[in-house]
Amino acid sequence: MDYLGEEARRQTCHLVIEPGREMKKPPSIETAGNIDLMFRAFSDRTRLRILHILQDGELCVGDIVEILRAPQPRVSRHLAYLRKA
Repeated sequence: MDYLGEEARRQTCHLVIEPGREMKKPPSIETAGNIDLMFRAFSDRTRLRILHILQDGELCVGDIVEILRAPQPRVSRHLAYLRKA
């Protein structure tokens, strides 16, 4: 059963490119991987809290542990993940 009219089907099924306008290249696999890693780093609440704390400047791990009231190994692991990203 056809729910779309002929004109609507043509509009939704065809990509229109303006003359003289170049299409953008898709990101390379390496760039896409870096973007993915960055968003994964931002997806954890503890890492976001660490980034928020570090906005004002550098702190040692002990200070971050005290502010977050989190175990030192957890904070160190998240800092390593952020450094990698």
